[in-house]
Amino acid sequence: MRKRLRPKIEPPQRNTHSDTPTSSRPLRQKTTLWILLSCVVAQLFLIGQENYLVIQTVGKVTAIRLNDAPSHEAELPVGTREQHLILPAGSMDARWWTLYAEQMLREHRLRIRHTSLDNAPEGRDVHWSSLLTWLLAGGAFVRSLFIAGSLPEHVSQVALHLSPWLGLLLLGTLIFLIRRHAGSLVALVFANAALASPAIVRAFEVGEADHHGLVLVFASGSLIFLWLALSAPQRHAKHSGKTFRQKSLESVDTLARVAGVLAAAGLWISAATTIPILSGSAFGMLLAGWILRTVPEKQRPLLPRVIVVWSGWGAAASLGFYLLEYFPSHMGWRLEVNHPLYALSLFAGGRLLALFVTLLTRESRQKINVPLTATMLLALSLTPLLVILMFQKNVFWVADPFLHALHKEFIHEFQNILKLIQTEGFDLGYPAAHLWPISGLLCAPIVLTIGHLPPDKKVSLLIALTSALLMQGLAFYQIRWSSSAQGLWIVVATICFASGFQSERRKIFLFTALVLSILSLFLIRIPSLLVTSVREEQAVVPPIPQEHGNSIILRDIAHRLIHATPGKIPLVLSGPNSSSELAYYGLIRTLGTLYWENMPGIKRAAHLFTEPDEKKVLSELQATGVTHILVPSWDNFSEAYIKLLEMEKGQALKSEPFLNKVCKGEITPDWLRPFAYPIPSGSGLDTRSVRIFAVLPEQNPFEVWFYRGIYHFESAEKELAWEAFLKADSLRPGEPRVRDYLRQLDSDHTRPIE
Repeated sequence: MRKRLRPKIEPPQRNTHSDTPTSSRPLRQKTTLWILLSCVVAQLFLIGQENYLVIQTVGKVTAIRLNDAPSHEAELPVGTREQHLILPAGSMDARWWTLYAEQMLREHRLRIRHTSLDNAPEGRDVHWSSLLTWLLAGGAFVRSLFIAGSLPEHVSQVALHLSPWLGLLLLGTLIFLIRRHAGSLVALVFANAALASPAIVRAFEVGEADHHGLVLVFASGSLIFLWLALSAPQRHAKHSGKTFRQKSLESVDTLARVAGVLAAAGLWISAATTIPILSGSAFGMLLAGWILRTVPEKQRPLLPRVIVVWSGWGAAASLGFYLLEYFPSHMGWRLEVNHPLYALSLFAGGRLLALFVTLLTRESRQKINVPLTATMLLALSLTPLLVILMFQKNVFWVADPFLHALHKEFIHEFQNILKLIQTEGFDLGYPAAHLWPISGLLCAPIVLTIGHLPPDKKVSLLIALTSALLMQGLAFYQIRWSSSAQGLWIVVATICFASGFQSERRKIFLFTALVLSILSLFLIRIPSLLVTSVREEQAVVPPIPQEHGNSIILRDIAHRLIHATPGKIPLVLSGPNSSSELAYYGLIRTLGTLYWENMPGIKRAAHLFTEPDEKKVLSELQATGVTHILVPSWDNFSEAYIKLLEMEKGQALKSEPFLNKVCKGEITPDWLRPFAYPIPSGSGLDTRSVRIFAVLPEQNPFEVWFYRGIYHFESAEKELAWEAFLKADSLRPGEPRVRDYLRQLDSDHTRPIE
């Protein structure tokens, strides 16, 4: 039988960015998309449940009262308030964002540049970005349209609920833009990776009204748009009155501009986090230029053009954000935050990188004096570093030896990972929580060595990889960089899978993405929900966990203090975290919090807690206007201050600090009035103790012994109370109040009162 001849059909050209599946693929792309989408929906549902449980926990903890007196029973001193909402313990910064937004609304200002709640009585400058303050104030305005109350009263509730919605908006926008430029498959991979990242989810958790999530999204988004810009010419093939080349260049420029603006937004929110990321990107661009030497000119991505547009727009936007934040009356030289010098460095550094890449790829068509130009650009790009080295004490407080030692030794997020493992042990869930970052680290070498992969994919991956490696190195040194490093690894993983989907190993990358997405549900999201559920059930079961109990006690103390000082705002000397809590719950003024803007205040508090001479302590307390000293057992920072000053001076203190002896109960001077703070037994909080003293140098000897007797009486120290009341009775015989206490102590009539 003669065979029937059929015409030979050429296989269709692969459209690397099409979402249309082909029958020749064993794992259909449409099925893959539905599975990935289902994982995204499941993760969103589980995260929503977790946030709901956190809200339930906040409600339970806030409902606990140690003081039976109803709120607002007595008129509060002008300038104070009673705040009852207890935000999650991990969101200490959110308390200050709330305070800034409330102050802005009370004073009808657009920006907050100074607060009187810290470093009292002078107060301190505020250099945090105003973006989150504006978001909180805007949320308070919207809430006031539906619920009665003044605008400042709504801010704390907005701070509780804002972060998850903000995260959904920012990440949703980023996912939408990735889908538009890279396809649904890549967008869903990024969505699964981001939602499976504990650092990203935690940054947008209920009550985490903080800057970490914002800078994480802006920095990661900048790298994503750099990747899209470098890949743009290979994606746009439509002709509408312009040539393909013209449309490609327009697309490259647009995406590079967005990348630059996002980098500038990161500088605005947190220069300390964004600058290392930009440095890693610059190093990656330099490596990419070296690799592109051997690539034919027609196949090279438009790297020099992207660098110039990215850095130029980034510098301009950075300058714009600086003016928006400080113009016209607060334009100082604080290089801990966004500053025009960083914009200058970004602009000059971008030109320098573009020049090097151009020279490496031998594309230069202009006759320029390369050594002179490079030297000038290098000097301009290093200007911020040179200014910091020359004028460190005036422009860069973070490098102060005292602050550096404080951060390194006593702040959790500044610890290195080895020290953290030694103190807290190794958590077996750590590798599971980093499935996607680990996949990015393992896949990056594979993608970089794929032979037929276009150069633009390798270049963009190299830029993201160097940034992630640099941030990961910093994360080993200080764990505060971990969330940013994890966000960058998500970008690396996304670029790896996007490149892998366009390679000959497509099926392997598709299968890996599916497995990771499904494993994320069972190894990350479901266990996290179970842990949060257990914490919610045990939140108020005695003994109440320390993270909640401390805030409950400090809220009660703050309210008692403002009621006990009518007509005056208390000024309290306490530990750093307790100071933040007192400011939040009662607008109480304090001295020493851990923020770099408060370096004078934290140093003053340290010297007060370490001064051995009683007269100098009293003189400084009076000069500062301190009304109370508060030393909680969980925030007794006196030992830390001693260690810090010994490290700063390089020698041990010769005498024991005076206030240290007072806190131990060894001595109580006549100018300090102790207050008993008995924590109700059975409350689940009675494992803690608090020492409270009022600074009253004007009290007479009778008041000294009478109130000391009350202190011992309320502390159930009957013998000491009896002795104190007898001395008070000898100074003012027949005083009815003294006799009443003596009768209560001598209820068995075995001791003579006369």
